[in-house]
Amino acid sequence: YWHVPSKADLYELMFDAALGEVELPGPTSGDWQDGLRALARSTHLMLQRHHWLMLLGIQPGLGPNTRRYGEYGMRILSGLGADPQDRTEVLAALNNYIFGFAHRETARDQLIKRAGLTEQQWQQRLHSYAAHTRPGDPELARDIETRMHLTSNDSFEFGLDCLLSGIAMRLARTAPSSSRQPD
Repeated sequence: YWHVPSKADLYELMFDAALGEVELPGPTSGDWQDGLRALARSTHLMLQRHHWLMLLGIQPGLGPNTRRYGEYGMRILSGLGADPQDRTEVLAALNNYIFGFAHRETARDQLIKRAGLTEQQWQQRLHSYAAHTRPGDPELARDIETRMHLTSNDSFEFGLDCLLSGIAMRLARTAPSSSRQPD
């Protein structure tokens, strides 16, 4: 720790450096949902490259890359008419979703690694278990099969769609009546 005061400071610097790898999608289009979707995808890609970030958790975010990221997110949301606190809450919900999904991916990858299997072998193992279980417990077999894709890009997009739809509904309910769009 000759160059930084503490381990916590080192972790924050590591987190900030990794966040600097997030490719910001460019100028905002004015469609906040498309902007947040692009930001979420880019962040997700960075987290897939750096599973170790899950061990650090979300950091206070005082570095330049974290600031760049946050300011970009606030610009995406600037046309909503929402106050800064609401925009911060929206970005926090988005980041909580992205990090939660990445945590699931990391846990799954670690489980497969501990089992000493490849991704393909792991999938085959689950398919075989479901097939073996089906005659005696078809509900369990169905449950296993429906969970096998929970770390897929399709699953990420499903959750992201749900989150953005929920945010849109929440913002529509709380927006001043003059800024509401007709149904």
